[in-house]
Amino acid sequence: IHFNTSVVAGIFDSSETSASGPGLKQAIAGEDSTFIIQSKDSGGNKKKKYDDLHFEVDLVLVERQPLPVQTNDSIGGELISSAQRYIGNGQYEVTYSVKIAGLYLMYVRSIDGTGISGSPFSVTIMPAVLSAEHSVIVGPGTIAGIAGMLAEVRLYARDEYRNFVDTYNIDEVETTLTLKSRHDSKHERAIGFIDPVNNTIIKYTRCDAGGGIFNLDYTPLYAGEYEMNVTVISPGGLESSYFSSINFGPSHKVLTKLENEITVNWNKEPFSCAEVECTPIRHLIGTRNFGIRWTGYLSSNHNEEYTIGIFCNDGGFASLAINGRYVKWQSCWPRLVTALPMKAHKTVNFSLRYKNLEGEAFLNLKWASPSETSNNTMVIIPRRNLHYRTMTKSIYPMIYPNKAFPPASVAVGESLRTAIAGLEHQFIVEARDEYGEQGAVGNLLLEGGAAVSAHGLNQDDEIEVIVDDNLNGTYTASYTPEKSGTYLLSVLLTGSSMLHDLGNFAFGKRLALSHIK
Repeated sequence: IHFNTSVVAGIFDSSETSASGPGLKQAIAGEDSTFIIQSKDSGGNKKKKYDDLHFEVDLVLVERQPLPVQTNDSIGGELISSAQRYIGNGQYEVTYSVKIAGLYLMYVRSIDGTGISGSPFSVTIMPAVLSAEHSVIVGPGTIAGIAGMLAEVRLYARDEYRNFVDTYNIDEVETTLTLKSRHDSKHERAIGFIDPVNNTIIKYTRCDAGGGIFNLDYTPLYAGEYEMNVTVISPGGLESSYFSSINFGPSHKVLTKLENEITVNWNKEPFSCAEVECTPIRHLIGTRNFGIRWTGYLSSNHNEEYTIGIFCNDGGFASLAINGRYVKWQSCWPRLVTALPMKAHKTVNFSLRYKNLEGEAFLNLKWASPSETSNNTMVIIPRRNLHYRTMTKSIYPMIYPNKAFPPASVAVGESLRTAIAGLEHQFIVEARDEYGEQGAVGNLLLEGGAAVSAHGLNQDDEIEVIVDDNLNGTYTASYTPEKSGTYLLSVLLTGSSMLHDLGNFAFGKRLALSHIK
């Protein structure tokens, strides 16, 4: 006699129970991460039924992410939230999130306190995407500097939980310095000097100093007040703009937001939320004859050719611009594809426009490559490969002139060439440094920037010259010659920087007075 006997797993044993999933090794601060617990009996057999088990998950911070600069932020507790649900076949899905980046030990225990197999697990919590609000820009160059000298600036990039964001989470830091104001002179106007005010004087990209520190040093040539704008390109999505028309005019723009993944159906979702009220976007743009534009950057994980695919409804059209390459408007039903050679971890400019003329509007942005997906299957482009611009800070450093530089300093006035005996005459001395517009004029020194003296001589007479500081980098020299003749006028200039004692620099400039009548 033969019997078909069914043997089921025995009593639950936490020491034999196992866990698997990406959440056991790594997670992103503030984001939900998951792993699966497979319940087993004492013989290691997988349980197939729901046993109303409950597991306790505790994360203990062993080593916090290195801090490149001391802050007043408190570490706080473990800052963990977790939940679990039964998903069938004796498996339980655990979801947790942690806000502080660092190395953790994750203890997974049954309700009686016994750890499952492999517990505790070593888990690394990585920083989230950069937050403009919580990043810090410091250094003397954020406040003031001296023309021609290096001004030190450091960006400490942080996420919304104040974790310092390392290089992998930032693609590029772009800095521009625009000269907003300076004081010119008669000499500049006389020689037709083009005022650089409101021009972008310096534009450069980051120099990564490591550990979430970015070197934004600069060397200004012009003295004056600057506006320094720091723009960060970060992973996490594309900026989208919604238009109530297909002509994409600014007057038709109704909404701008960041979208993590480009996979949406406007007839069902998403919503536009202001405070506590949410409105379906289709109520803002309509269901047809509307347009959406996504702008930002794409990055790849491998050095190879990618296939970019746009999938949309019948009645939908799309156009692309990728690093200067354009794909003209055409139907994206059932899909529109283009090949794109990419380099690992390098960003390319990306712009996608979509317009819906009719039908139930939807659009998915996907890609595929030999290494990215199995069998070159198209998948939604992950948020970490979509990048957007975010302005971190705008600051206003004041750049002061350097020390006086004789070859760039000038004396101007008709009385340098001719004068009348018995009458008072004046000329202007402009004390300048060697920077500014190189080869033309230097920066005019400010109050207290230099000391000027002068006197006139010939074989028979000496002229006393009185010099008054005009407190703006210029000096008025006055003299009254008693006798006619030809004189040599000497102007002595000594100067030092207003901000630092850079030493004195003396010179004599001999100016020939052609004749005194």
